[in-house]
Amino acid sequence: MKNFTENTIPVQAARARLRDKMAPYLYDKMEAIKLFMDAPNYLTMIVDSHGKIVQASKSWEDYLGWPAQKMHGRQVQLFMKAGEPEVRIFKDSSISDGTERKCEVSVFKDSNGQSKEVIWLMARSNGDHIFAIAKRYNSKTKKTFV
Repeated sequence: MKNFTENTIPVQAARARLRDKMAPYLYDKMEAIKLFMDAPNYLTMIVDSHGKIVQASKSWEDYLGWPAQKMHGRQVQLFMKAGEPEVRIFKDSSISDGTERKCEVSVFKDSNGQSKEVIWLMARSNGDHIFAIAKRYNSKTKKTFV
């Protein structure tokens, strides 16, 4: 039996075939995530199963004043007002089966320490990550959701 190392032509060819086969799939997934993250007028976030932010949209940065890169890898709770309960939609086991959870209000703190409310409109899980959508929630928008 031949011993194939990393740099042999058969191994390189197999990698190239796999890359070519997977590229459209990965591109489609990346495009879908980009569309999700760039949704206008929405605060979108991807959170892992431990409540850490994997990705936060530019809208979060605009609303809270925290650079999105500073939010990545940190617990959602760190950006919330002290004493605010954990976001239930991230902890609710029912979303792991694809069930949607809707309309929960949370209070975050902006980079100046001011309270900012958001209303979580929806969260869905793909098993490893939770994709959540929120909107700014203030006296003007409260009328819309009441």
